[in-house]
Amino acid sequence: MSIRVALVDDQHLLRMGFRLILEGEDDLQVVGRPLTGLRLWS
Repeated sequence: MSIRVALVDDQHLLRMGFRLILEGEDDLQVVGRPLTGLRLWS
């Protein structure tokens, strides 16, 4: 079982950096990268 993570931030570079770090972990899965919290829930 993996932990699903959504990366929410308006800075593209920050989202990409965290995505690269988290995708290297076997038990984490990046499922979304919306720009804002409102987009996450819509």
